Amino acid sequence: MNSDYIIRIIEQFVQAIVAIVTARKAGNYEEAFHQIQNASQRYLKTDISSFLTKTPEQLLEHFKGSSKHLDTEQCIFCADLLYETALICESKKIEDLSVRSKILCLHLYLNAIPLEKQFQTTSYKERVNELIKELATKALPESVRESILNYQMKEIDTSFKL
Repeated sequence: MNSDYIIRIIEQFVQAIVAIVTARKAGNYEEAFHQIQNASQRYLKTDISSFLTKTPEQLLEHFKGSSKHLDTEQCIFCADLLYETALICESKKIEDLSVRSKILCLHLYLNAIPLEKQFQTTSYKERVNELIKELATKALPESVRESILNYQMKEIDTSFKL
């Protein structure tokens, strides 16, 4: 794919996330969720609520498709939208949906971030570590626990290579 096209799509997605965050922080949760749904339809070609019905394994498989090669950009887009969904649900005191969204987005982050240098940023690493701490007392699916361990081992390996 043309790299200019990909950069343009990423820039548009970042603008969508900024609009979502702005609406959420202003307390306009319905508008923020509406923007999440629009972004999900536009960039992922699927309604965000359908992702919430999947297990972490099914969600990861969705982004592998028939090629079995993980589409990291799509994973990160979905994870970012799920993260914003979680924060909205948390603000609205919808605990179950907030935790579910966090588990799903964490699983996507854990599997996509190590594969692409462009996503190995301080902000994503901090978000992953924050989610791991927040979910430490929750019942996590085994696949998510394994992903956490694999991610942490990769982080240890890279820190020793400095």
